[in-house]
Amino acid sequence: MPCTDMILFDLKEIDSERHRQFTGQDNRVIIDNLIYLSGYLVSHPEKQLWVRTPLIPGATANVDTVTRIGQFIHKNIEGTLQRWELCSFNNLCRDKYRRLGLQWKYNDVPLLSKADQAELEQAGKSSGVNPDTVFVTGAARVES
Repeated sequence: MPCTDMILFDLKEIDSERHRQFTGQDNRVIIDNLIYLSGYLVSHPEKQLWVRTPLIPGATANVDTVTRIGQFIHKNIEGTLQRWELCSFNNLCRDKYRRLGLQWKYNDVPLLSKADQAELEQAGKSSGVNPDTVFVTGAARVES
């Protein structure tokens, strides 16, 4: 940490059982590390912390998950966070899976719509986190 100016920290899911369901591991170490990092940053305000939450349809792209992560951020790390990035699902790796002969669970899942992105961004901004720090990034599905 002393050798970096910015830390990008992924926080996929706040619920330990759901995290285990999606990743195969619980998230206790991840949460403990984020709280520890925030404590470190209190005395190093020149460093930036960005938390990144992937918005995966059928997994993390729901209002409850975003709200609960936001409530955790507000309660535990608010003063050391510069940006909470809600990263929209992308399917750019589909071709890589196909070339490797692997099945991908999300192969046929469409991108989030702009309305989905806006709803999730609003959930983040309403969760207690400073709304000026919440951003949705990534492409949206083109509606025809």
